[in-house]
Amino acid sequence: MAARQLRHIVVDYARKQHAQKRGDLQKKISLEDTPDLAVHTDSRVLDLERALERLEQLNTRAAKVVELRNFGGLTESEIGDALRSLRPR
Repeated sequence: MAARQLRHIVVDYARKQHAQKRGDLQKKISLEDTPDLAVHTDSRVLDLERALERLEQLNTRAAKVVELRNFGGLTESEIGDALRSLRPR
């Protein structure tokens, strides 16, 4: 659940940053006013999101593995444990 929420937060933030680069919501600011502004979103976040959406259509479990690894930071062993706990008994 936390990995899913983090995925949405990161992707929403990346979309906002990408929109600002296109001129949407763009505000002029002085570099002197923001010397510590170092938040950078990689466009690969949006590429990953699109790929995950396609993968979810093909293989939900594989998409979950990618999500838990990339957004949840889980190891392969932890992912296995998490997926086993979600499996109906």
